[in-house]
Amino acid sequence: QGSLLDGTADDWRDFTRFIQEEPLVDDAAFETVHSLLDVEDFTRYMILQVWGQNHDWPGNNWYSAKTQNDDGRWMFLVWDAEFALGRTAAETHPDSFNRLFQQNGNTGAPAADVLTALFTNQGYQKFFLEELDRQLAEI
Repeated sequence: QGSLLDGTADDWRDFTRFIQEEPLVDDAAFETVHSLLDVEDFTRYMILQVWGQNHDWPGNNWYSAKTQNDDGRWMFLVWDAEFALGRTAAETHPDSFNRLFQQNGNTGAPAADVLTALFTNQGYQKFFLEELDRQLAEI
């Protein structure tokens, strides 16, 4: 399982409840997400985990943290990625992106829930593809 490094359990529950209950297709709700989550950093985190084919994630091996000041935003941190980069059988899970979305709703995989919610917003879809293109161009 993952865990919180910083921030409070109440803040975490508020954040995950918002992600689950608010339709992020609505631009106002999507803007609120930006005040709760470092969306740009989260997107880079997701791209790295999927590209690396970390198959011991997202149900395990995740950390999330939020500074405890008024403008703190949640971020996710990579750790314990020993199953990335081909360490597990590729034929078992050849499509890391699809595998990620299959984790949606797994209480131990909030990153999948957050990404699924963000993808309901067309602006985020465009941002994700642009960031993916930018990241892959640097490899």
